Amino acid sequence: MCAQYIVKLQALDLETLFGISISNDIPPWLERITPYTSAPVLTHDGLHMMNFSLIPSWATEKKQKFATYNARIETVIEKPTWRKPFEANRCLVPISKFVEPIYEHEYAGNMVAFERKDHEPLFAAGIYDHWIDKKTGEEIASFAILTSPALEFVHRIGHDRSPIFLPKESFTEWTKPEKQNPQKLVQYLREHRLNPPLIVEKDRPMKAGWEKRKPQESNA
Repeated sequence: MCAQYIVKLQALDLETLFGISISNDIPPWLERITPYTSAPVLTHDGLHMMNFSLIPSWATEKKQKFATYNARIETVIEKPTWRKPFEANRCLVPISKFVEPIYEHEYAGNMVAFERKDHEPLFAAGIYDHWIDKKTGEEIASFAILTSPALEFVHRIGHDRSPIFLPKESFTEWTKPEKQNPQKLVQYLREHRLNPPLIVEKDRPMKAGWEKRKPQESNA
């Protein structure tokens, strides 16, 4: 899973990195992103703020019965929540560090933060959707990060899933607004995903009783 991450980049940084013009209406964002908070997301038409936990357009309620901040590459084609956004609404999610719980090995009992060894930003493959509250007319844009079995370094540290990171140069291809063949998209991710050298540091201790919360199988 990837339920928490850190974004140290500012709007001007993303404007420079991607050569895009960013609206002055984009508000500052929190450095630490958790589910349901607003975070910067790059789509085919620029930078947008979206809620971190995807609400499918067909949902009757804003709050979902299960976690929707991560979508597994293994089932993204099958699950109704992910299928249409994956085919047509893809994005890149800027990440400086991603934070994970560790239940075994050296860092057991701690939340740890992974980042690139060269401290360059990471860009996770994401999907998004737009949901309209039929009672109020409020429109909410929201997103999920795509995950896969852990990168080798992450697995060695003691976590079983990782976000799927893409090179910055994949921005135009990955975020094309046209509906794409889902099998080809999965293949694209498998062929282009990055496995950059990473470093890890303790973020904070987990709450008491963490041993009892050790997942039998990740749902990310």
